[in-house]
Amino acid sequence: MTGMLTAIQGFAREGLERGGALRSISYEDNTILMASGARLYVAAVVFGQPDDALRGVIEETVRQLEAAYGDIVDGWDGDLSVLAGAEDVVRPIVERTRHVTREDVRAAGAAPGGDAIGP
Repeated sequence: MTGMLTAIQGFAREGLERGGALRSISYEDNTILMASGARLYVAAVVFGQPDDALRGVIEETVRQLEAAYGDIVDGWDGDLSVLAGAEDVVRPIVERTRHVTREDVRAAGAAPGGDAIGP
């Protein structure tokens, strides 16, 4: 998935010629939220339209991952043991939406075709 998102980011930069980063992609009823740092990407797939708070959590996660693991990923050989603890950094993304159902998103008007931005 990382390779695909990297390719999409490059395509967006070249196509728009303004720089910046692609922050989300809509795919059917889902949104792929993305945040990038100097070395890492974090992507989360959510149903409907995410709110700004979730975007902020994802951006903060990238900052924390880069602070903790940025030097490691430069020469990473695929050994997952060197990324011990990364689950704890990513956990707030999961916890933010763990109990939100598709019905909750629809009720908030954040489902596809809805007008409001919700959980």
